[in-house]
Amino acid sequence: MVESNQKYNMKEEIPYKGAKPMYMIEDMDNRELIKDIVIDTCKDLPIKKKK
Repeated sequence: MVESNQKYNMKEEIPYKGAKPMYMIEDMDNRELIKDIVIDTCKDLPIKKKK
């Protein structure tokens, strides 16, 4: 999770046995919320340095 996602209070869940924990979006019908989460996440991801 990136820092800006903390305001969404997403719970960490394990979706199936053997999976790594993932963050659960409770309201999958709220397109505006999903859009905001994706945009905030992309803004806060580190930029990869070229080798």
